Amino acid sequence: MLAEFVNVVSRALLLDSEAHRIVQDTPWRNVIAAAVVVLAGVSEALGQSVVLFASRVKKRRFVLSLLFSASVYTFSFFFLSLSVWLVGSQVFGREVAFATIMRAVGLGYAPYLFSFFILAPYFGNPIGLLLSVWSLLAVVRGVQVVLDLSSPQALLCAFLGWLLLQVLQRTVGRPLTGGVRWLRRRVAGAPLATSRAELRELFALPQRPRDPPTVQPRAQPLDRERR
Repeated sequence: MLAEFVNVVSRALLLDSEAHRIVQDTPWRNVIAAAVVVLAGVSEALGQSVVLFASRVKKRRFVLSLLFSASVYTFSFFFLSLSVWLVGSQVFGREVAFATIMRAVGLGYAPYLFSFFILAPYFGNPIGLLLSVWSLLAVVRGVQVVLDLSSPQALLCAFLGWLLLQVLQRTVGRPLTGGVRWLRRRVAGAPLATSRAELRELFALPQRPRDPPTVQPRAQPLDRERR
């Protein structure tokens, strides 16, 4: 199974459509897709661990915070899969099992296995942007294969699915989002920095005082005439 996992993930990272055909045929298909999502969530949680360390979170709460972040990450994957599945069925008329879409989107999360390279995702590091674009392309490739769509149609389907998720999060899901933030702070047991200003303040180091500028003596003008 491990060799098959590595083979499928490697192909998914290369945006190889064969990865999705392989994973749909293997008896380990659900395990492989779920493992990619869970490991990606753990990787991103490790990237956030810098904030937890800086906030002096206790060891037990530190572990709980990582598990909580990975769980939230998994739930966001589920709702993204649901959004893509709804768009595929209602807009493009493709009737496929929801589990099939979940496996395709799950493999699309393969680039996020490298999320631990990000010091803290709140910084908006260019690596985070690269991983997001990479993951989007991987999801588009999976949607294209399992829904039998053209490349533009698959891109539109993935974008509409993402847009639907954003709309739901900012409307009916707003109380849930606020509850997740509150619960995250409760699990950590300490206030966590989330904005750039808070992070700059959190990681600010005392600066060595500069030496006062040295005043150079002014040169005396030479006598125009020597006596």
